[in-house]
Amino acid sequence: MDFPYPRLQFGIRFCVMTCLLAAMLYLLAIPDTDRAWLAFFGIVFFLAIALTTLTPMTTGHEVSDGGIVLRQGLLFRESIPFRDIRSVQRLETRLWAWGLFPAGSWSRIILASGNRNLVEIKLKEKRRFGMLLWRSSGEIIIDLVNPDEFVKLANEKLMG
Repeated sequence: MDFPYPRLQFGIRFCVMTCLLAAMLYLLAIPDTDRAWLAFFGIVFFLAIALTTLTPMTTGHEVSDGGIVLRQGLLFRESIPFRDIRSVQRLETRLWAWGLFPAGSWSRIILASGNRNLVEIKLKEKRRFGMLLWRSSGEIIIDLVNPDEFVKLANEKLMG
């Protein structure tokens, strides 16, 4: 079963970055600018927009029969079997950081677009995440549109 996560942050980021790209395209119309460098920067900036804002808007997390699959666009994808999960529960504390973020010495991976509707997945043992430069973590924090249903279904699969 797929569970989307909030996309408002990515939508706002897309609008802001697109406006900045439009401003760059306007600068191309000025005759004294170095068009090659500005065009190169515009292409790189457009690819960054696509990678960081458009791809996360099209994905969500999944609870399957074998485990939990966490996804955030092309930036992050991890499949965690239920045999490696200690617990799945709501997290009521607010985070100071969000995005795709390894949180310091806490050994947490934060995969959230905001600080509400959070779910904490605790692992039995730390595991390394290739998409985060092989950083190890024992906890993963995600946010979802419907965290109660996710926790309920994950705990049913975890116990059964």
